[in-house]
Amino acid sequence: MPEVLIGRGKAARVYKIEGASSVLTRKEFSPICHVKLWNRFFYNSPHPLTAETGHKYAYWKRRLAHRLCKYPDCGIHIPDALELSPGGFTLIYAEGRPPGRGDKRALRAVTRKLEDFFDSIGMPTWSFSRRNPFSNSNFILKDGTIYIIDYEQSVPVPDSKKNINYDVIYFNEVSGFIKDNRRRILDKLGEDETRRLAEALESARTCYAELDIRPKLITKIINGTI
Repeated sequence: MPEVLIGRGKAARVYKIEGASSVLTRKEFSPICHVKLWNRFFYNSPHPLTAETGHKYAYWKRRLAHRLCKYPDCGIHIPDALELSPGGFTLIYAEGRPPGRGDKRALRAVTRKLEDFFDSIGMPTWSFSRRNPFSNSNFILKDGTIYIIDYEQSVPVPDSKKNINYDVIYFNEVSGFIKDNRRRILDKLGEDETRRLAEALESARTCYAELDIRPKLITKIINGTI
């Protein structure tokens, strides 16, 4: 199927793929120069999204977030990652319009609900956080639903726990939430999706453990790990 380049962000190229029965998006991670330099300021290792393990972590993190965002019923959809592809992954193309000035207040009220929920269970929030001054570019609006089209963090920034990192999942917290709310999650998602949720969590945990991330002294001091 033919691909058309439709976007270039700080960390990825985005392609649109039109098929006979569906329209897909393909994200191909390729961090630009100043993003790599910012990474080098905090780490003695390559940018995570330049490595296959980083692509896999982004893929499983997206699949995990897609399912967890359904839990609070706040009208926000994070498109699911469908398949790994060279340099990234594919997902269903999100149609709609970017938010305008008149949408800002209502948009923030809704996204704050998901941000507070994700912060409380240990999931990354930077891509749609009120702390991110550029987050509006990550939203598409359609029929009353907010689509978060970019859930991948391009540079290390402080998370809600004041730690400098890349899209860290606090796995013990997420595992605890799923365990404590398993019955409600089953009722909300059904057995198949609950199984995929567990698969995404464990696969993301494995990929993150394999990532080559070596914090510099300044990063260790900020994070309180020395």
